[in-house]
Amino acid sequence: MSVDTIQKSSGNKTDSIEKRVYHSHYVWTPQEESTLLGAYYYGYVATSLFGGVICERLGARIVSGVCLAINSVLTFLTPVATGVHFAFLFTIRFMNGMFAGIAFPGNQFLIAKWSPPNERAIFTATIIGSSIGTLLTWVMSSLLSEAYGWDWAFYGAGFVSTIVMVFWFIIVFDEPADHWYIREEEREYIQESMKGLIMRKRVWPPFKQVASSVPFYAAIVLHYGHMWNLYFQLTSSPKFFREVLHFRLSTAAFYAGLPYLVRSITVFGFAAAADFIRRNNLLEITFTRKFFCVFSHILPAFTLLIMAAFCSNAYICLGLTTVCMGFNAAAVATNLINVQDLAPNFAATLYGIMNFFANTAGFLAPIMVAAITATKNTLVEWRLIFVINAFFYLIPGFLFIIFGSGELQPWNNLQKPAAYD
Repeated sequence: MSVDTIQKSSGNKTDSIEKRVYHSHYVWTPQEESTLLGAYYYGYVATSLFGGVICERLGARIVSGVCLAINSVLTFLTPVATGVHFAFLFTIRFMNGMFAGIAFPGNQFLIAKWSPPNERAIFTATIIGSSIGTLLTWVMSSLLSEAYGWDWAFYGAGFVSTIVMVFWFIIVFDEPADHWYIREEEREYIQESMKGLIMRKRVWPPFKQVASSVPFYAAIVLHYGHMWNLYFQLTSSPKFFREVLHFRLSTAAFYAGLPYLVRSITVFGFAAAADFIRRNNLLEITFTRKFFCVFSHILPAFTLLIMAAFCSNAYICLGLTTVCMGFNAAAVATNLINVQDLAPNFAATLYGIMNFFANTAGFLAPIMVAAITATKNTLVEWRLIFVINAFFYLIPGFLFIIFGSGELQPWNNLQKPAAYD
């Protein structure tokens, strides 16, 4: 839930209402706005480095569930914090990010424990739930803001988070052996597919070996390029549609969210294709990852370069952004799954480390946009922004094609896996 919702309510549909909701209290400069947008990611970065380790030691069910519950409360408190002081709001957003940084690597922990190796991409596609949530939140927050005031956008998000938290504790378990209502045939199928691969005993990650792994560094760089552009779409794309292309609030939210809708659909096509290739041994795993990198990073880079030339046309710009994000869904078969290839026993830790670096983009991207558009906010400045973003796709993509790998690393097994022997 972005604090940009508060800033958005400053002047589109009905000035008399929106000035009452926003202008009389919360007039922020572009730098202050970028600071608040970045606060979540400051907190996320602060805890990402050890969030994966915590999930692997204590289990993702309890760790991620508790973090989700706390973040629900913090979201409810956001309107209160906004009325108290800028620093209080920054603190709330920072804490939101802290608990998310601990919780999110838990997804990779659960994928490693639950997904048969030949079905990992389709399991990894569940991470796209964050994109679906982004889309729904944008639409919901825009409608609630225009109808009842911006504070209701946060109450709505807090309510939804609370419902999700309840279902999390009902449905989610750390591994098949702990689950009490799945069918025995399903449990046996998953456990048999993991034989010799996953350890049930929880051990400390081999940090020395991780620190010297070239394929892991390639994965970090690839993930950074992916997250830079994802966070740009999340934090700055609505600003472009609203302030440069002059769409009203709800329309800007819809257009900014449309690429996420397409991405949420195409991801399952890319995931199914990647699993089909692996299941039928059509390509080596490393070649498969690099092949899909063309779709997740190289092609999106070229769509952004084209968009830099044609961004004066709103509908061409929207179409190219949608194509870009649709292709980027192939990340489900590249950077989002690569930690499962390299070391499934420590996937949460590796993903947490990747997010530690990648989520700096969450505050650096808004800072870049604010700096470039500080004096002028025209198409000229945004063309430069799109070109910069294209290279954040292109360079990591080529580096991964050269140095990346999909092979299981020897340090995945510190001892003989005994989980399902």
